[in-house]
Amino acid sequence: MKLRRSLVLFACVLLVLIFIVSCTQRTAPRQRTENVPRATRWTAPPRTPTTPPAPNVTPTRVDNRQYMNRARRIADNVADLKEIESATCVISGNTAIIGVQFSKQYKGKMTDEIKKKIDQVVKKTDTRINRVAVTADPDLVSRIRDIFRDIGRGRPLSGFVKEINELLNRIQPK
Repeated sequence: MKLRRSLVLFACVLLVLIFIVSCTQRTAPRQRTENVPRATRWTAPPRTPTTPPAPNVTPTRVDNRQYMNRARRIADNVADLKEIESATCVISGNTAIIGVQFSKQYKGKMTDEIKKKIDQVVKKTDTRINRVAVTADPDLVSRIRDIFRDIGRGRPLSGFVKEINELLNRIQPK
């Protein structure tokens, strides 16, 4: 019985000493690596993700550069007309929606002749365009400009289908 007590007491004292020694050990201070060659610097191992990426997730930003280049080229060529001060373009499939602001002398005069000129310029600039919708309504022009800007920021064109259809219906009612 006495032997058993002394063994238990010895084990408890040993555990306490191990605990104290392990808590008081310090890690070596980090060495400065500014003047050490890059090959000898310590680098952390690469982290591996704990969860795999979700399958079939669409990215939040889409690369629309090709689309933007086509639309910008069309708008620039339309803006080169003497009647037009500025132009904005949105392309949906084979349809181009053009918002224009007229030069001072043509303000408020959307004539069939100007529309035909714009139509010819657009179809000459991009042969994939079959239908051209032109508007000079300031509200519609600002909506077209906003859509163009959002597409340029990476939002997918598919997110604007409903709004583009509304624009087309307001510009060219069926």
